[in-house]
Amino acid sequence: GTEVGEKYVLLDLYRDGNVSPAVIKDILQRVGNSSAIVLLTLDLRWRKFFMLPLLENLLVYYPQEYHPEHDVEPFYNYLEKRYQPHKVALCEL
Repeated sequence: GTEVGEKYVLLDLYRDGNVSPAVIKDILQRVGNSSAIVLLTLDLRWRKFFMLPLLENLLVYYPQEYHPEHDVEPFYNYLEKRYQPHKVALCEL
């Protein structure tokens, strides 16, 4: 369960696209300085950047993995129900 006062935020780069190695580096820096627990969604091609667990408050998801036809809606519904995250842009972290 979620602890009281625990804040989940969703950084949805799977849908928002616009990812580069520089953006990944920026994410890691911002998440490292954040008290929030960050749910990060990415396209599978970024998986190699997150092979190792990097930060305790960063949960990385690849929506395509959760459905064979790549219908990502059920996955997002799950995230919503499980964490009730507040959606943020990278600059808001």
